[in-house]
Amino acid sequence: MKTNGDVEYPKVAASTVEKVVYTVTIVSVIIFILFLGWSLSQLPSEVPIHRSFSGEITYGSPVSFIFLPIIAIATSLFLFGSRFLVSLFNFPVEVTDGNIRILIILTRNMIAHMALVTTAIFFAIYIEALFITNEQPMLGIAATVVWMKIVIIYYFVKIIKKGKAYREGSAEEDG
Repeated sequence: MKTNGDVEYPKVAASTVEKVVYTVTIVSVIIFILFLGWSLSQLPSEVPIHRSFSGEITYGSPVSFIFLPIIAIATSLFLFGSRFLVSLFNFPVEVTDGNIRILIILTRNMIAHMALVTTAIFFAIYIEALFITNEQPMLGIAATVVWMKIVIIYYFVKIIKKGKAYREGSAEEDG
């Protein structure tokens, strides 16, 4: 066990939520790659690859879209790897022997959700580019960014509430 001052960081198994969310993330990446592979051959030689804040669209080769799942995979792997760096977690409540397990579980659940949201954002970027190519704008990116903010706020509030409750010894672990 690693320690931070007076609190030892125990080894904590992945929660059911974490396992399910990472599984959904992996399936999402696979669907993204398959959809990308299928749709690339149907795109014109010039597709929108960037839209500025003023609405100006830059066009380029559809092959540039291959980087979207690569970035999504790299980001998800980075987030997955960070779950093992418990000693670097920064909790918004006082860490005690009574609340450290639930804080680790909730933080890992949040990290898993962030991996899923990140994959969804890159998928939404690609889908929005397809819609723009066909002159049918869509708000997929905005919706996923809102989703990401909701996830962060939800876990931040839950970590604070559960962390305080466990510190005071008035809660049960639920992951």
